[in-house]
Amino acid sequence: MTATGASTSDREAVVLETVRSLVRGTATEIATRSGLPNGSVYVALRALVARGRVARAGTARGAEYSLVSSGGIRPFKRVKAAGPTSPAEMERTADAELAE
Repeated sequence: MTATGASTSDREAVVLETVRSLVRGTATEIATRSGLPNGSVYVALRALVARGRVARAGTARGAEYSLVSSGGIRPFKRVKAAGPTSPAEMERTADAELAE
């Protein structure tokens, strides 16, 4: 997959495909697998992370990159935990657990 004379979008496509094939990898692993120079891989990764196509995570091995799901990044939604809301409901719940 060598594409050293490729345009920026071509390099990003190569990096994206390499990340997809590795599932998760460091920039050095991506550069080695893709055949692109380290500098080009770092520039492409930075652009892909900024656009939300690739996720960057700090690990014991250093920064690792992986694909972001095709659904995109969704904001965290808080959901109220279901449970008894009144003392009477708490009693019914406790009685039901004891009956089992």
